[in-house]
Amino acid sequence: MEGEYQEIDLKEIMQAILAKWWIIALLTISIASLGYYVTSNHMTPIYQADTILFIGKEQSGLGEIGVSLNDLYTNDQLFLDYQQLASTRLVIEEVNKNLNINIPIEDFKRSMGVYAIERSRLFGVSYSSTNPQLATDVSNELATQITLAAAKVVNVQNIRIVDKAIIPVNPISPNLTMNTIIAGFLGLVFALLIIFIHTYMDNTVKKDEDIEKLIKLPVIGVIPEFKGEVRK
Repeated sequence: MEGEYQEIDLKEIMQAILAKWWIIALLTISIASLGYYVTSNHMTPIYQADTILFIGKEQSGLGEIGVSLNDLYTNDQLFLDYQQLASTRLVIEEVNKNLNINIPIEDFKRSMGVYAIERSRLFGVSYSSTNPQLATDVSNELATQITLAAAKVVNVQNIRIVDKAIIPVNPISPNLTMNTIIAGFLGLVFALLIIFIHTYMDNTVKKDEDIEKLIKLPVIGVIPEFKGEVRK
């Protein structure tokens, strides 16, 4: 019997969902629109600029005796060296100085990125900011300072800037489309929850089966409703 009631209850919930589809549509669209509005007008966009560099095969001072850098390091090792070099105080302070800015070193590190480009000797340098022009300037200057520091500190000149960063047009965050979809999904879940609670707590008798559930006795008969003139 329990299984029957469970099946009937599920059926009732599905019927309630179909009957109240307009509530689902209204809440889904409304909350999705709210998510779109908040993301568009009340969240600060973050822009990211990227500069691409190339790790070449140029020799260092050891080249005089015919030892190339590839004899000492793999490409991965070189990338790791430059990645760490980019995070040094030497490089970051030079970027601040040359651009006449004063970004704290820890904030600078959180906003910058150095990443390898798979299956190549290319790697990228990025910087993120609410100001797209600043992101571009810092990314390009950071790449320049990496090449200078490599020549000065490591005594190698095997990296070149391939593509300078350009001013980004589209922000990397917030994600307008994703936020709108998430808000719409939350609206859908909220609407379904309201319908489920309303259906679960509704104890009104609507059909014969409801009476049988309530008094736990079968319904013997139903008195039909007659419509006619009232006798005087």
